[in-house]
Amino acid sequence: MEHRVSSGGALLHIAERGAPEGRAMLFLHGGLGALREMAPLAAEFPKARCLLMDTRGHGASLLGQGRLTYQHLADDAVAVISALGLERPLVIGHSDGGVIALELAARGPSLAGVVSIGGSVAPPPPEAAAKFFLPLTAEFWRNRFPEDVASYEAENPTPDFKRLFDLVKALWLDGGPGNYPVGIERIALPVLILNGDADELVSRQETVALAEAIPGAALALIPYAGHMVHMEQPGLVAHAIRAMLDRLA
Repeated sequence: MEHRVSSGGALLHIAERGAPEGRAMLFLHGGLGALREMAPLAAEFPKARCLLMDTRGHGASLLGQGRLTYQHLADDAVAVISALGLERPLVIGHSDGGVIALELAARGPSLAGVVSIGGSVAPPPPEAAAKFFLPLTAEFWRNRFPEDVASYEAENPTPDFKRLFDLVKALWLDGGPGNYPVGIERIALPVLILNGDADELVSRQETVALAEAIPGAALALIPYAGHMVHMEQPGLVAHAIRAMLDRLA
């Protein structure tokens, strides 16, 4: 089943999988990705009501106007939760989706909990920014991930990869107010911080520090896995999430 939800001048695309009467789980992919990246993980939960969202401008969702911020992307997720009648969903986000999940958790207790996979609450540190992010261009991304860009251009109603890339790169590097989550030390929801221990974009040290900054947060580091741990090891990631779900029951 497919859904369309309007939010802030954009039309968002959501795919529904699993059991309609099951626990609601909202899956949020990473920057310059699409909901299909979350499909292997969602498939591990056939008895849940799994909603996989193309975030604004990605996949089949429209971009709208203005710059991208994690605050706006979280607003979109709130609109989807409301429009689809999701009661206290578990939000599972990867990378940018993990940042959005933490922003939602910081806003209050309307969720069952959140899982942040390879997420963060600050721009990349200077060394990582200089090595991985600042040199990035739309042309490099197109050459490095041609199938992903081709899928985006085939799926999106108004594709403009250069514009999307520039907005997402600015999102990653924007450390100003109104972008990354604040107040994570006041989060009162169950939180699972998860990552691959070989992630080059968000280090294990950053991941551990993030978990320690959130009261009561659980931590899972998957060995020998990188930033795309949810695609490399969906079974192990799902095992950690099931342990969290057991405590929510």
